[in-house]
Amino acid sequence: MTYLELIKALKIQEQTYNLAVWLNSAIKKGIIRPEKAMDYAASFVTAKNWIIDHYHNLPIDGRPDSLDPENLDSFTFMFISHFNSSFDIEDKPGQRYVPHLLRNGGLSHVDNPHIQPKKIDSKDKFRARKLKIDYIKKLAIASEKQITDTIIENLIDNCELREEIAVTTHGMQLINRMSGHDEGTANLALWREFAWDSNGSPKKKTKLNADKILGYEILIAKKLNG
Repeated sequence: MTYLELIKALKIQEQTYNLAVWLNSAIKKGIIRPEKAMDYAASFVTAKNWIIDHYHNLPIDGRPDSLDPENLDSFTFMFISHFNSSFDIEDKPGQRYVPHLLRNGGLSHVDNPHIQPKKIDSKDKFRARKLKIDYIKKLAIASEKQITDTIIENLIDNCELREEIAVTTHGMQLINRMSGHDEGTANLALWREFAWDSNGSPKKKTKLNADKILGYEILIAKKLNG
């Protein structure tokens, strides 16, 4: 990973996440039909053409900085990867019961969002582990260090480095996603390793930056060489 690659990947990840959030509100308001949103989320070509055609109608913080072909492609690949990795679009998401609203004089049921988080299973977690193994192997090669599979397994299972390895692997996957190499829900499983707490709830304000990710990578590389 390079600093500039990470800066670009993190920025585009944030922009495309914002676009996904905006897309949910656009569906709710009737601006975009759910089936059209599903087309945008599933097809690189359809999503790219939509972004070009409606560029000035999209939120400023949820659109590419420019329609330069390389930047646009990276943005589009990252955008559709959210729906391959993290979210599903529901045509009829139904409602959920919220008892405290009723006590405050409001309605007891509210509409569920059209864009909902995917569920992960043991297979996704296994694939996330494989991504970490592949990352460590590549880091070892870059560090000109020969290590065994046993050493890699022990390193990944090291509680002191668990978050660091998950974060750096996630950073590598963000870079890959800009070119269309997306590992699907394994990425969501990887994200939750450091963005969720031990009780299975999202941590507040999980924010990554290039300095943190590369700092973790240096720390892991030192462990490999130590």
